[in-house]
Amino acid sequence: MAKAKKAATVADNDFSFFQNMKTHDRYVDAHVDHPEFGFLDTGSYALNALMCGDIFGGYPKNAFIMAAGKKGTGKSILGKNTFIRPLMMEGYYAFHYDTENEGINEKKLIAEHGYLPGQFSLIKEATTVEELFISVAGLLDQLETDRGHSLELQRKCCIIIDSQVQLSTNKSLSNASKEKLTADQTKAKKLNEMYRGIVNRCGNLGIPVYVTNHVYEKLDQMFGDPTTSRSEERRVGKECRS
Repeated sequence: MAKAKKAATVADNDFSFFQNMKTHDRYVDAHVDHPEFGFLDTGSYALNALMCGDIFGGYPKNAFIMAAGKKGTGKSILGKNTFIRPLMMEGYYAFHYDTENEGINEKKLIAEHGYLPGQFSLIKEATTVEELFISVAGLLDQLETDRGHSLELQRKCCIIIDSQVQLSTNKSLSNASKEKLTADQTKAKKLNEMYRGIVNRCGNLGIPVYVTNHVYEKLDQMFGDPTTSRSEERRVGKECRS
């Protein structure tokens, strides 16, 4: 009677089979550690700790950062002076998306915020979520093509979007052209699509992104006292007149 074959066994802690599996991650397949991008000191121990949990850290250099708050609280200044300018000093090229059109131009960014001449692009014509998505995705396409299969990041750049709240949508503009002034329910969905499409790609390319956004305590509030809705303002006004 033939002896039964002994079942194959795997030596304890022998993970070579898994280690040699193809994952389509350039670093894993090359058995190379993923790069460390480090941090950008904000100039404030408190803000450094808020950004990364370490008072000696700061902005992660491959992270997506959103500064949200009430209008006029310094979100844009913070981005220009503690994010973009220091990155430029480290050799980064900046893509500055201005959706608010509050009178800034290249000369003003250089004179008032210390931007380095020839080291940034000021982009004003991305006025909808869709246009912004196409523009940023196009930049990432070009950077990924330039990088090819290399494990080294040869080109450093950063992005600032100032601000998210002013972005419209193609649906909203279409409604306006048809004199159909109904609420646009597509913006949140379009923003989610855009961020899902660019956040991971920016992280893999080591591109830090800074976005400003406004927050309001009332859903129907955009201007005026952010703690008072328009319906409350009308009620107060009636009481004053009576």
